[in-house]
Amino acid sequence: MTLIIDHRKAAARRSGLLERAGLMILSGTQALVRLVEAELDRRRTMRLLELDDHMLTDLGISRGDVHHALSSEAGEKPSSRLAETRAAQARAHRAQIQEMRREARAAR
Repeated sequence: MTLIIDHRKAAARRSGLLERAGLMILSGTQALVRLVEAELDRRRTMRLLELDDHMLTDLGISRGDVHHALSSEAGEKPSSRLAETRAAQARAHRAQIQEMRREARAAR
């Protein structure tokens, strides 16, 4: 009587476990990279507070905008929030100008 052992199933199980372990490590590494990037971004954004109010106004932001951006969650990039705030302010400003132009045309 001959005993034949098929090692392919065991090898496939090990391969699957290694693949899942590799994916978990990759996922953890990516999360760590995002946290480090967000912290570096937070530090760069904090440097904006060193500028005076006139310089911040020239950039189209206020000191309050910077503080608001810095109140973001731990993994979130404050500069992204600051850019969103700036874009919303620019849209509001454009809408205000368009409204003034419409009113001026209607007054003629």
